[in-house]
Amino acid sequence: MPSKLKVVPNARLGAGCRLVGTRRNGHRSTSRRGATTLLVSDHESTMRRGFLNGKKESKDDGREVNDLSTTPAAASKTKSRPTGPDIAGNIYCTIPEDAAPGEQVTECYIDPTRRAALNKIPGFPQPMQPPGEVLFRLGESPGKGMGLFATRKIKQSELISDHRPLLLSPMSLRLPMHVQMAMVLGGRDVLSESIENLVQRMTPSNRARYMALANSHPEAGAELGIFQTNCEGTRALNEVGDVVIKKHGQCRFSTVCDVISRMNHSCSPNTSTYFIKQSFSWRVWATRDIEEGEELTSSYTIMLASASTRQRMLADYAFQCQCPACTDASASNARRAKIIEVDFNPELGLKWINDASLSDDWLVEKCHAQIALIEQEGLETSEEYWEVFVTLMRVYLCLGDIKTARKWAARAYECQWVHLHREAVDGQDVALVLDEASMEYERHIVWCSRVKEEQ
Repeated sequence: MPSKLKVVPNARLGAGCRLVGTRRNGHRSTSRRGATTLLVSDHESTMRRGFLNGKKESKDDGREVNDLSTTPAAASKTKSRPTGPDIAGNIYCTIPEDAAPGEQVTECYIDPTRRAALNKIPGFPQPMQPPGEVLFRLGESPGKGMGLFATRKIKQSELISDHRPLLLSPMSLRLPMHVQMAMVLGGRDVLSESIENLVQRMTPSNRARYMALANSHPEAGAELGIFQTNCEGTRALNEVGDVVIKKHGQCRFSTVCDVISRMNHSCSPNTSTYFIKQSFSWRVWATRDIEEGEELTSSYTIMLASASTRQRMLADYAFQCQCPACTDASASNARRAKIIEVDFNPELGLKWINDASLSDDWLVEKCHAQIALIEQEGLETSEEYWEVFVTLMRVYLCLGDIKTARKWAARAYECQWVHLHREAVDGQDVALVLDEASMEYERHIVWCSRVKEEQ
């Protein structure tokens, strides 16, 4: 009977779904960590990032983009384009299959059941929604190698990029035992072979972009080493129609996207990303106002962890973070600890609703204090930011103030990087409050619950 085999880089587990590696963007490790190993584990993880060197050129569809691809260091030989199912039960396919000239495509290694389920999404893949102009450029980042920089001022919640990844691959495989043993004994490496096949299936332009990405694991080979260095995990495909992976908190697929791979780390990042399965693309948003010339950053760690914990998580990348949250660690640690001290969940609201001794502004004051702390620490990317806006929306519903409730509902909705995956779980009422053509908000369970009855 097949057993579940995970093939991942030899590296330490990091934040959430990420498998912490030895390099991000311009941070190079001189160690030989990252050799491919076999792990049988329930943990799902991923590595990501890298950087590209190159020049600006025109995109296939005529729009100018910061295409940073260069001549690949190792040219790939032409191979056959297998379609499968292979020994792991997966197939190779291109999404979209009938791409228009110049349309972005992704080479995928995926189970056929999930691929069929994706096709049932109306209009799949739906059109991407990129901004009308390129909002970033590639440039030197002092002490970090290369990075992305804003070409104009970018407002909070503004969409920076919407790109399909170059490839998508599962993070674990179900392989017969004899195949696992052959891999352990130095035989056929199924993961390496699948990544090589994906790269060979790419268009020449996409292959050049992929091969120009950083490779912190040359001992793994060009294609697999680049994948290990730059892949980004997504949970978005854990549930597609009737196809469901029960462990929703874990990443099951990895992608490589040349835009996301170029961003350097910050413990107070100014961008956030989310994979949209309907369009099969990664969106990148500004999580706060970004000035022209400012570097676009993302976090490689658990943002609310202490500075020492974050530094340990970054150790495998062979650089020491020098952001303000790390250089003034004592003050930053205190603020981050305070942010997680109060859980802005519905239970906190119920406590306020049911305790007449608490003033009407008791919860409002807590919320504004939380917002101030989050913005001082530059943690607008966090889910806590969205949660406090939703809490304020419900506070003003309790007070019967729909105008102010809508103000905070709009702030929550603008945090698309969180709202897209929280809306269906605990944010359904945001849309209800924002609907100005409806009075359905008056049917909300907390509507006017703190309004004193007239004597």
